[in-house]
Amino acid sequence: MYFASEDLYFFVFDTLTFENASSLGHLIEWFEGLESMIEFPRGDRPGHEW
Repeated sequence: MYFASEDLYFFVFDTLTFENASSLGHLIEWFEGLESMIEFPRGDRPGHEW
């Protein structure tokens, strides 16, 4: 039984297994964002004024 085309299957599989560069780039950006939230939990980084 098939629910999606073969192209869609490979797109989802490549995304979940980080086979393409875009997925890896997004993962790195998520880790950088998480690191920033841990370092500056209130968002008050140096040089930033409210």
